[in-house]
Amino acid sequence: MGFDEYDEEKYLRANPDVAVMVERGIFKSPLEHWQKSGSLEHSAGRRRSGFYEHDLLYDEEIYLRSNPDVLALVKKRILGSGYEHWMRHGRVEFERGRRHAPYAESHPFRPFRLAFSGAGGLLVGAADIEPGPDAALTAQHGDEPRLSLPRSALTLTGPLRLVDALFRPRDLRLLLVRLPAFSADGRRPRPVVLSNGAATVLLSRDAGMQAFFFESGTDANDFLRHAQGLDVPPSPAYSAALVDFVIGRLMRPADPREPHSGFVLESLVCHPGRGFEAIGWFCPARDEVTRVSVISPETLECADAESLTRVERPDVLGALAGIRGSPGDPGLGFRAFFPLPLASERTPSRLVLGVTLKSGVARFFESREIARLLAP
Repeated sequence: MGFDEYDEEKYLRANPDVAVMVERGIFKSPLEHWQKSGSLEHSAGRRRSGFYEHDLLYDEEIYLRSNPDVLALVKKRILGSGYEHWMRHGRVEFERGRRHAPYAESHPFRPFRLAFSGAGGLLVGAADIEPGPDAALTAQHGDEPRLSLPRSALTLTGPLRLVDALFRPRDLRLLLVRLPAFSADGRRPRPVVLSNGAATVLLSRDAGMQAFFFESGTDANDFLRHAQGLDVPPSPAYSAALVDFVIGRLMRPADPREPHSGFVLESLVCHPGRGFEAIGWFCPARDEVTRVSVISPETLECADAESLTRVERPDVLGALAGIRGSPGDPGLGFRAFFPLPLASERTPSRLVLGVTLKSGVARFFESREIARLLAP
């Protein structure tokens, strides 16, 4: 671990036992303790640094309340504290958008960045208005030189419905900023700052994002459409990475209060210019589902399934036997038409299938290898 951000005063304030060890001659200085012992204890979640941002903002109560699985591990004494989990596992899960952060309540939507190998990056943050046409925009990554950005490098989405890790919905508009030159930071991310003259517009202090998910395919495609509109000239690596990100932000974990749900495509018949006939199965029981939808992220299409018919599938029902919350309805199979005219003119590599439950919650499932499913 590097020592360039070390702050002795803050380190001693967070760790009064270190001052005692120095006084007793066990270590020559607080810095020696940090270099020989403290930094390793910090990585293991057994000692606070007192100066890193993830320590200054960390709140044990919020982290345990927002992550009940971590609380259960602490109660069972598998972990000594929520902080230990945060340092050993939670930060990585947070960076992937799969873990509620220990400061998410005081920072409801922290700006974050996406780095694309060889294709620059994207800075994302909540905003109500976007800079005007005469804005003097610059971006700076850590201590690298400032980069001037054209006004065309950013855009503001319409209102998007986002759901956090505690299944709480929120409507936000997101400011998206294309960063043409951007490098990943590895273990120690550096801040990324978007400025308009001397004023800071967005500040992403670390590489993480709190766990959030798009509520619908329309929200996901709206984000994707705006982000891809910033890519001039188009970069296949950038586009593919964005699709990965958006699909991942549709796949939210199941709420334990929901019935078991799933969606599997088994075959497709293409009707060029119109869409696809589809066969497969999905659950839960038929009276728990109010809507079935399909999304093609590559063509930015989102549509409800048409001519949907449920059929009995005892083979699927048998395979699901024993799964907690699994349906008892044999009508798990389906036949339907997916009206995706643009996707049907090409061979899409990925489709996202959604079922909206009676509660209003939508669950999404990805189907890959579409070419294999297409009937000859």
